[in-house]
Amino acid sequence: MSPLLLSYLSSFRAVVITWPLAAAALALPILAWQYRRAGVLRWSWAISVYLFVLSLLLLALITLLPIPDDFAAYCASRNRPVHLIPFGFIHNLFYGSFWDALQIMLNVLVFVPLGLYARTLLRLTARGALLLGLAVSLLIEATQFTALWGAAPCRYRVADIDDVILNVFGTWLGIMAARRILTHQAAS
Repeated sequence: MSPLLLSYLSSFRAVVITWPLAAAALALPILAWQYRRAGVLRWSWAISVYLFVLSLLLLALITLLPIPDDFAAYCASRNRPVHLIPFGFIHNLFYGSFWDALQIMLNVLVFVPLGLYARTLLRLTARGALLLGLAVSLLIEATQFTALWGAAPCRYRVADIDDVILNVFGTWLGIMAARRILTHQAAS
């Protein structure tokens, strides 16, 4: 198995382990507010809120993890670059390895729920949802560029403009999926 995939497997395990706690901490107050406001709580709303919390937690953990076990050794042996030239992923998609293509697809797919939920749960306009996706992606890349805002002794993740482009594209796909859902709901 690829080292990249193994490193993200720890992130996935962390999401699975911490999700019930995060769902309780974040989703239950939202659901309580919804119940107090409307006097009723639909199961579809509750499930949507829990899945939204899961997708936000996944974004956070993929951004932060995996953290090197020994920062001193890691920092001494590696210098994580910053990629500022856009559309380098196109070369990787056609001439890179399977793992390069997988990473490109995951950069897109991990932001689809944000676009979907920004439109359906948060009721943002398409432009607002796209700007939210851009802002979240820029925050993630800034976090990686600044080595966790200075909390880590060196950059251990690659800050990449292509990630921003792919993340915003994933947000747009989520917005398009939400458009179909909202159109279907309005018709029924």
